[in-house]
Amino acid sequence: MSQTVCSTKETDRDEFIAKSIEEEIKAIKQNENNYFGNVKKSFDNLKANRTLETLEEKRARLKYQSRKRGTLENGLLLSNFAHENLKTMSEDELNEYDKIINNLHNEWDLYYWLTDTMPLPQELESSELMKKMKKFCQNEQRLSRITQP
Repeated sequence: MSQTVCSTKETDRDEFIAKSIEEEIKAIKQNENNYFGNVKKSFDNLKANRTLETLEEKRARLKYQSRKRGTLENGLLLSNFAHENLKTMSEDELNEYDKIINNLHNEWDLYYWLTDTMPLPQELESSELMKKMKKFCQNEQRLSRITQP
């Protein structure tokens, strides 16, 4: 009889813990959704405020953003790419480059896409600019790109 009582108490405790964990996970997911929703709104506001940006201002901003990535790997890849390509890009290409490097994705995902370690998301599969960036990152000429220009 005492074994049955202990077993029932353990089952009740386990169910309580499982329910508490589920509730905690649900609360965390809700907080993440709220946070990322706010980040996206803030991000959209930033984009909206750039409508009066000149091409030279856009090039300067993208050059800076290519250098200051938060990961050394992306900083090296993108700053070298920007140094060689931004000055000749059209407005459409600059907008696409802006979208690629400043979209709401993880920096490591961007790195893995550029180095062809991970498949591209569907929205970037047909991007000629992304193909150009990936080819640049392959560094077929074996140029030294260990510092930012």
